[in-house]
Amino acid sequence: MRKLILLLLPMMLAANCSAPAAQTAEPDAEANPDKFIEPETSNMVGAKGEGNSALKAAKPGDPMSPFNADGSIKPAFERETLQRLNAIMVRAKATIDEYDQVRPGVEKLVAEAKAAPDDTAKRAKAQKALGDVRALHKQAIAARDELSVEGQKLVDSKQWYDQVVFSGMATFATRVESEFAEDLKTLGEGLKS
Repeated sequence: MRKLILLLLPMMLAANCSAPAAQTAEPDAEANPDKFIEPETSNMVGAKGEGNSALKAAKPGDPMSPFNADGSIKPAFERETLQRLNAIMVRAKATIDEYDQVRPGVEKLVAEAKAAPDDTAKRAKAQKALGDVRALHKQAIAARDELSVEGQKLVDSKQWYDQVVFSGMATFATRVESEFAEDLKTLGEGLKS
């Protein structure tokens, strides 16, 4: 069941990013992050299906075909690749889940330190909390980088893979890392004042 969820989550993300309605934002639409989703995977190798360039000429049974010789549909990835990708996605999700748990406390510590700039104890607590968030950010960067390496392996493999699923995974890993970067910038600025 967990594998199915990990496989479906990126597909839903990718589908949401590729929907025509998601490509243009309504000018007076209320601020809703689900109304406009900017694809963030443009730099990740494999997210645009580079490895599937020969797909159109492939016949069932060919390595670049999404179909087996008997006409059945191939799985999205080979088993070993799927296991590696799932492990990366589990780590990325665990990282953001952990951050979601500690985020309110970190924001509170930063706000307290900002309200009392001369209180060195409060500033020290806030700095420590930000250090913990930076450690999580490094884990998110590592997950994104590992996924990028897997994307290159997919392209180099000359085997068919499901670009939509991989693109969803790339979008998720990139957004996790971006969320950390943005929050660290905002929280860090809160301590500078």
